[in-house]
Amino acid sequence: MEEKKGFFRRLVSGLTKTRDNIVSGMDSIFHGFSKIDEDFYEELEETLIMGDLGVHTTTEIIEDLRRKVKEQHIKEPAACRQLLIDSIKEQLDDLKAKVISGEIEVPYELK
Repeated sequence: MEEKKGFFRRLVSGLTKTRDNIVSGMDSIFHGFSKIDEDFYEELEETLIMGDLGVHTTTEIIEDLRRKVKEQHIKEPAACRQLLIDSIKEQLDDLKAKVISGEIEVPYELK
């Protein structure tokens, strides 16, 4: 009989699945597009949502990425990869701070 997984084991397993889904999807997007356009952003958005980040969080990440791409005059998809990584990290850092401060409780579902 398989032992029931604890909360943190399930959390780690879920986060690993999310990471793997996002990474494989991002690789295909960054290699599959030659320019940053609406199709590029739509593919990113779909990949993030499919990676279980939630609609609200994904929208914030994409809006932040659009702003940074525009400010920095980035034209190539590969050049904005680090911006996307940074934006995702910022969202996770914000979430972590809210959990630590008690503003939200674990388990928390990304909206």
